[in-house]
Amino acid sequence: GDLEVKSTLSGKRVHWIGSLTQLEPLPGRVLWLLSIQLTTGLVEALTLADLVAKLRSRLVESDLAAFEKKLYRAGWRDKYLPTTRRRFKMRSTPMLLRVDEAFPALTQARMVAAGMPLSRLREIAYSIDVAGLNEEPCPPLALNQLVTKEGTW
Repeated sequence: GDLEVKSTLSGKRVHWIGSLTQLEPLPGRVLWLLSIQLTTGLVEALTLADLVAKLRSRLVESDLAAFEKKLYRAGWRDKYLPTTRRRFKMRSTPMLLRVDEAFPALTQARMVAAGMPLSRLREIAYSIDVAGLNEEPCPPLALNQLVTKEGTW
């Protein structure tokens, strides 16, 4: 499956979605949304570089190469390690949601099914409040190993 990670510094579990394809599962694959609430400025909190290092240490060798490619595509470079000073800490326990037909998302498939002329829509971005949605009761083992239920990394 695929994982869409959304984070917010807000006290509410609201995330920005930047396109009609961001929450559209690929054919034959399950899409998960990981909602993370952060707070800043705490001495015991982690920098982005700290978090990247912790995630790397939790991945098995076979998953590490894919993680590194995705980090690179997202714009991360190890040369940023000394410059990341802002500290973040979990505000709440991460929330893992399965993005399925019941999930409240705007997607190309749903817009086409509703008869919307996609060629007329130039840009779509929206915010979504995922608070109160049902978490997946049995997430894949790999996701359980990546994110702990105690809200720590």
